[in-house]
Amino acid sequence: MTPSHPADHSARHSTDHLADHSTRHTATRAVTRATTGPTRYLHRISRVVLVGYLAVAALIVFWPTPVDRPVHGQVAAAVTSAQQAGATAVTYNTVEIAANVALFVPLGVLLVLVFVRMPWWLAIAICAALSALVELGQRVFIAERFASPIDIAANTAGGALGVVAAVLMRRWHR
Repeated sequence: MTPSHPADHSARHSTDHLADHSTRHTATRAVTRATTGPTRYLHRISRVVLVGYLAVAALIVFWPTPVDRPVHGQVAAAVTSAQQAGATAVTYNTVEIAANVALFVPLGVLLVLVFVRMPWWLAIAICAALSALVELGQRVFIAERFASPIDIAANTAGGALGVVAAVLMRRWHR
């Protein structure tokens, strides 16, 4: 076997370097393209919506009295009507649990949209931690509100549904 000429080595090295640079440049263009235009706009809007959502959610969860108090009669009447129509699984508690699930779905979606590099499981863990903090805050600071582990589970389930929906939508749009 004959040793390669130094000039052959440098030419090969130069070609390899150019190919590597071209690959990296193409990857950089793809990342840049992914964060421009509609995607960048969606990311920016999502941040604004997340801030607004957190403000509204804070008002709801830290309201000094139960937020369903003003509409308790109407909700109870709707539950009674649903039960009379054969929907025996519909109770005031199931409506309340559904409301807790629904409250946290947007949080899961927004966490995925705003923090695009965050792992899905971390977004769900953040939803669970925020729910636990909310329930702790209600227990400690708001005498008329009732902290419940069922609420933590329902809120976490809602956040998880939002995370899954956002991850699936993101994969579908690729």
